[in-house]
Amino acid sequence: MKALTRKLCEMEKNVLNSCPDPEETFLGFTNVNEQELFQTACKIIKTHTLQTSQLEAKQKANPHINYAFEREQLVLSGEAQTLVDQALRIIFLRSTNIFDTYLAPFFHLEDSVCKMLFYSRFFWFLSEMKDMLRYNYLVRTIVCEPGFFDLNPEEQEEKLKPVHATCREWFTDESHTKYLQTNS
Repeated sequence: MKALTRKLCEMEKNVLNSCPDPEETFLGFTNVNEQELFQTACKIIKTHTLQTSQLEAKQKANPHINYAFEREQLVLSGEAQTLVDQALRIIFLRSTNIFDTYLAPFFHLEDSVCKMLFYSRFFWFLSEMKDMLRYNYLVRTIVCEPGFFDLNPEEQEEKLKPVHATCREWFTDESHTKYLQTNS
């Protein structure tokens, strides 16, 4: 496991240099090692997705049977998880490079103060979106429970109360100030 991690770390050092080749900046790369890594990661993910969907089908067919042992077997091994994580990390590095090289300069015009303001607002925006989507996911999860709409409005509100307690106004000056205070 350590040898694999070391090899992947060495490969990561060669992913992007300070002045990447325009041909290599995009995800249509020619590095054979990376292509092999991505193919392996895709196979792992496809196999895992297939196994998960098969187990879900079994659970739907026999809901009274406990499939806890089978669920535990679906957890990726350390080596498989490392390969998938490394592939995702390389994709993230390449995507970030594309964003920094081609898109962000249109907004901050390579001025250092504008760049700082742009990225502080950009990451605040991503943080707000994450919080808002999480809130919507929690509400949807409760509302989609079987029998939710059979309850009277007071009982529905009682079930939603813990989630509504986390609700706030997003994308306000106050939320930006709070984000800057917690992340500086």
